[in-house]
Amino acid sequence: MNKIKKKVQYLNNSDFLKAIMEYKKKVRFAKREGLPKPKIPDYIGSCILSIAENLSHKHFWSRYCVDEETEALTDKGWKKYNDIVLNDKILSLDLKSNSLCWSKIYEIFIDKYDGLMFKLTMKGFDALVTPGHKFLTKEEGLINVEHLKQSNHLILMGGFVKDEQSSIYSDDFVELVGWWVTEGSYRKGRKNSLIICQNEGNKADLIRKCLKNTNSKYSEYVENNRYNKLFIRWNISKEIARQIIEIAPNKILSMNFILKLTQKQRILLIKTMVNGDGWIRGGKNKKIDSNLTNWAYCQKDKKHFDAFIALCTISGLTTTSNFMRNITPYGYCEWWVANIWESPKLQCLIESINFYGGQSKPGGINGKINNPNKPTVKYNGMIWCPRTDYGNFICRRGSNVYITGNTFRPDMVGYACENCIMYFDNFNGRKYKNPFAYFTQIIWYAFMRYIEKEKKQLYTRYKLTEQLGMLDQNGQLEDNEGINKQFELYDNISEFIGKYEDTHFLKKKKKKVRLKKKFKNKKKVMKRKKMKVRRKRKK
Repeated sequence: MNKIKKKVQYLNNSDFLKAIMEYKKKVRFAKREGLPKPKIPDYIGSCILSIAENLSHKHFWSRYCVDEETEALTDKGWKKYNDIVLNDKILSLDLKSNSLCWSKIYEIFIDKYDGLMFKLTMKGFDALVTPGHKFLTKEEGLINVEHLKQSNHLILMGGFVKDEQSSIYSDDFVELVGWWVTEGSYRKGRKNSLIICQNEGNKADLIRKCLKNTNSKYSEYVENNRYNKLFIRWNISKEIARQIIEIAPNKILSMNFILKLTQKQRILLIKTMVNGDGWIRGGKNKKIDSNLTNWAYCQKDKKHFDAFIALCTISGLTTTSNFMRNITPYGYCEWWVANIWESPKLQCLIESINFYGGQSKPGGINGKINNPNKPTVKYNGMIWCPRTDYGNFICRRGSNVYITGNTFRPDMVGYACENCIMYFDNFNGRKYKNPFAYFTQIIWYAFMRYIEKEKKQLYTRYKLTEQLGMLDQNGQLEDNEGINKQFELYDNISEFIGKYEDTHFLKKKKKKVRLKKKFKNKKKVMKRKKMKVRRKRKK
């Protein structure tokens, strides 16, 4: 018979106990001799840290996790959990300025999960998250998915990434790149030589203007196409062709190029690409030179398409994508279509989101606290989440791009370790032979206190915001037209403040009732004792 292998524990409890007992002896000796208290050994510290780390990875403490299909937008492009490294930068939302910005990745939590999860979908939004995951709301900031109310507004997108430097490339060069990635190709057998083709008309005039203004070396040929219309072909060579191939190899925009553009140039590049491989749906002003009016962009190459979605996201635009397949006059074809919203969809009402049967009915004094939403979708796979500077990051699941919360697990672990050191001397190795259980209990309650502490800090920030009258001068943002507008993320925070104060008021009230009962019981006991004494004296 095959012997069943015993599971190897990450901590040897007997060695941990011996180390604690030896340290206690040194402490007693130092106290007798009047010496300073010795430092806690590294082994004991590593044992406490390993208990806290392993406990924090349990599903009931591992918060803010998304499924393995969810991608994040980094400075290298869209990446899944197994491709992201700590050197990458991730796109997040700065709550003070309401603009997107790049954040460091401090750690990436990855684990296996088997259980129920929350699935939330609507037009422009698709999420599959673990219980306890947080979303950014207009009324209450970051809030658990269990406590999302129908009246809450979910924040989906922020303003564009602000320009950190002046323009490196000219506008004509950026526009020329847009024409090449949509209407261009390589010349066979020629290194650093490109071709751009277009029918005679307004678009051809725009290409000519770009070539002239960038002092490009090119030759122009005029032909008749199969529809008997004038067909223009430009052969571009030398330095300008080399630069374009370098920043957009295989007609795929590099993230390095996108990040060096100003907001004005990013919008110009999007307009040019839509002009080349896209179309405009209806609208009052159906012109490519007008503002974004129901634009759509079509592309067969998935990498090219992903780079375009990243460009739109960094520009603060809302997009939804569809994968299409059909039989065309040229045969079977597959392609992706991106729809750019007429105006960026910055938020949506929770009432319009489908919870797949998990949304609880509103009502009661404490509402969602006593009657939370419930997970309904079975999931067995990997979950992950990065830790960023701003408590959130931009992600994509399926065809939808939106903002989601991230983890604060390392902060919880540090707080728990502090609590273990604080109550370390209370452990009595002569009475209790299980230090693992002792410190596990301390860490467990430390995690609970930390989460409660986070809620209290959120309440304090909101209360101060309410009293001071709405953010400070840094709470001003500038829109696309250069008009300053106040960021109104916390304009309805009174509801959160009221709910927090009500719950704590109820707790205090219950505590007072308990103390009164206890005091009354003490009085009764004292009366009984006095009665007994009087009876004895009478006898």
